[in-house]
Amino acid sequence: LRCLTFFAGSGYIVENLWGSRAFLSVVEWCQVLIILAVFIVFQDLLYAVIVGGMLTCIDFIVTCARVPCTVEAPGTYFEFSPVRRAPLLKAALSHALARQLLVVRLQGEVFYAAAQPLVSKLRDKISHEASNPDCQRMSYLIFDLSLVYGMDASTGKLLRKLVAESKRCGVTLLYTGARHALKVRLIQQKLVASDKQLFLNVAQALEFIEDTTLDQFENFQGLWIDLHASFARYNTLMTQQYIRDPLREVFTMESMRRGCPWRFCEGLRLHRHRTLLWAPGEEIGLFLVNSGAVAFYKELPGQHQESGSEPLAIYRGGWFMNAQGLLNLPTQYYAVAYEDGDVLYWSPKSWAKMSRERPRMAEAMSKQAMKQMALEMARMDPEKLWAKRPLPVEVSARLARIRVARSLHSFGFFDTCGADG
Repeated sequence: LRCLTFFAGSGYIVENLWGSRAFLSVVEWCQVLIILAVFIVFQDLLYAVIVGGMLTCIDFIVTCARVPCTVEAPGTYFEFSPVRRAPLLKAALSHALARQLLVVRLQGEVFYAAAQPLVSKLRDKISHEASNPDCQRMSYLIFDLSLVYGMDASTGKLLRKLVAESKRCGVTLLYTGARHALKVRLIQQKLVASDKQLFLNVAQALEFIEDTTLDQFENFQGLWIDLHASFARYNTLMTQQYIRDPLREVFTMESMRRGCPWRFCEGLRLHRHRTLLWAPGEEIGLFLVNSGAVAFYKELPGQHQESGSEPLAIYRGGWFMNAQGLLNLPTQYYAVAYEDGDVLYWSPKSWAKMSRERPRMAEAMSKQAMKQMALEMARMDPEKLWAKRPLPVEVSARLARIRVARSLHSFGFFDTCGADG
């Protein structure tokens, strides 16, 4: 009876073990064999359970280490900044922040095994650039946590080492898009020193960095002004020209300046968060920001707090707005004064008059407005913006199918289904 029981049990194990090879991977099948071998050698089920638990933990750690904790490779992502500035000033900011800014987009549940290689690379980069001049080393490190659900204690300890290394080398750490529970976790792990390091999104953090960099530019410019009186006079002259001539970068030839452009436009005062220039669906003329700032919103702030609180774009001096008005196209967003200032406005009637009397002037302005509108079409559309970034093949194919479906829908080939459909 004992022999029959042994052979029956052996046959059951061999049959199920051999039959499971078609459903298990090689690694999983080897794990089962190791557990079975331990049970046969030690003749004790407890040892087999302990070895099985150890193998499961090792397999879990290896699997988590293979899953990347970042959406994509770290980069500057300077194009995500919502502020539109003068071309020369924007080029100066891009040049200054090309080496000083780094954005890391994290995702999912951040485990120690997946975060350790990333943190090691960041620490090596920070320590390696510590000896470089201030303009050639990293000064800002942004962690985008909008896709992060949590992190374990080991990851927090690992990030605290990065915080200490960054503080020693003069690198400022900023966190964006963190949920409330994750913010509490960051404070408990002592990764955040103050609320000034927390921002709603990457665009808001980039705006803060731009303003800080502009203050540094102003301080550096003050050193040149104090160096000699001629520098101070030239700075005063250029400042007055910048304030009094908003079309300085539009009229590049004397033939374009023939005539007075102020005869065809009117000035409008901007009052912060009180002046509404237009709403979606209106057919109005062309605007030019002279001073202050104007923000574009999908929804008016206060109506839908979740979707309308953050501006899509902020336009400062030298930017044309509503260039599609020259093509008699309606507006798409709400335009609200973001800062006190003033704008110039060309109504459709005054624009037609300027086109008849001063065609070269109108041509130069429309050319600059269309050039800026072409840049905005790529920046305001998230799909076009992310198209510049390398994505997995599956994601790229899915986005391509979505774009094709939207094009077919715009031509009326099919209708979208509602909530009841």
